[in-house]
Amino acid sequence: MKKLKIGIIGLGRLGFSHAVNISEKIKGVELFAACGSDPDRLNKNQQLLDIPVITTDYEEFIKMDELDGIVIASASSLHCEHLIKALKAGVRNIFIEKPIALNGEEIIRLEKELPKYEANIQVGHHRRYDPSYIEASKKIQKGYIGTPISVRNDNRDFYFDPEFFRRFSPKSGGTILDTGSHDYDMIRWLLGTEARSIYGLGGKYVFDFLDEFNDVDNASLLMEFDNGMMGQFSYSRSCKYAYHVETEIHGTEGVLRICTEPSNNRLVSIDDKGAHKTFFKDFYDLYKNCYHDEMVDFLDCIREGRKPPVTAEDGIKSVRWALYATEAVLGKKIVYTDSPLPMV
Repeated sequence: MKKLKIGIIGLGRLGFSHAVNISEKIKGVELFAACGSDPDRLNKNQQLLDIPVITTDYEEFIKMDELDGIVIASASSLHCEHLIKALKAGVRNIFIEKPIALNGEEIIRLEKELPKYEANIQVGHHRRYDPSYIEASKKIQKGYIGTPISVRNDNRDFYFDPEFFRRFSPKSGGTILDTGSHDYDMIRWLLGTEARSIYGLGGKYVFDFLDEFNDVDNASLLMEFDNGMMGQFSYSRSCKYAYHVETEIHGTEGVLRICTEPSNNRLVSIDDKGAHKTFFKDFYDLYKNCYHDEMVDFLDCIREGRKPPVTAEDGIKSVRWALYATEAVLGKKIVYTDSPLPMV
């Protein structure tokens, strides 16, 4: 079997995780090249992961003939630009971290540009590779819960460091887009339906400085889907007890619940102060196996010449929804998804 050669742009925490998986944990692949804006980080990781080629020049990176595909794990604000430049340079196998875009202008640009190219683009909505959600999908398909009536999803980030949040918020697309796009993609995948209307509430309950960025730290959404199903989504950047993502899908015949408690194992410790469990503290601890499995699938798509399971169209739809949802939260109003796409 030919060893694939992959390049990566971006070696932050998630990018580094992808790089480690490619270079050390997945067979039949070589991390051939890495690109980034920080020469010191590049040099450090070149030594650590034995990467043959490093560069700070993205144009040079995407023109490397040796590469069978690339991973785009740069800052979210650069995803759209990096994707389009890669396509124009002839790259035909691309894994891009979500979100695929940050605003309405970028979505319109992608919808105009992407049809011009024949490329396999996989978007990093890793929840589709979580064993619990995969099992839930199988049960839904087999009719275990009957006809879906409602879905509830809580997405609570462990308390954000204020200084990190101040730097991160303006580059992330906002709380709803950054976190909610995963949840919406998950519901589309599990239940095969799209949101029809969204009512939102939210505010700055913990981090007052978010006024500067027109963002919120906690929010709730109430939705109606095309199939008549009801949805309740909530978001938090200030959860003090754990990183907690919980999903419940209720149907006419039963209910499915995923991660009712954010326990990182089945151990319960008991002492004179009571019974105790340890919880996940961040997204990487909860989903690290998913990041591995989605990269394996991306590489298999290259070898087998098949379409990735999470396409650019999926990525665009999740961002479209997030833009409507953000408008609903900031305006504290009902937004219909057949209305003009928000441009802010």
